[in-house]
Amino acid sequence: MLQYMEITEETLDVILGALAEQLRSLADQAEIVVIGGSALTALGLVKRATKDVDLLAIADNGELRPAEPLPEALRIARDRVARDFDLDENWLNGGPTDRKYSVVPWSAGIRETLMVSRL
Repeated sequence: MLQYMEITEETLDVILGALAEQLRSLADQAEIVVIGGSALTALGLVKRATKDVDLLAIADNGELRPAEPLPEALRIARDRVARDFDLDENWLNGGPTDRKYSVVPWSAGIRETLMVSRL
């Protein structure tokens, strides 16, 4: 079994910064809504390592939309960062997207209650 780099409090900002750089190289940007262990790590609430960054949604022109499928530029940038940092190929994924209706009240005002990261 392959061993991939874990995402920790120390590496999360570096990895997301690299993702933003890759998006800029593709003349693109993204706003993401992260959930799970990575979100808790980003907020400084936990100090455990994780293997991935779970996306709940992507902000697109002020609207939240499901993270799956990932937009093409975000998928390409994710793959480049996986290669550069020896991360699992699905280290950035929209796995929780299908659970959104049971996780949050998906309404017009939800964007104001979420922390959205611009890459």
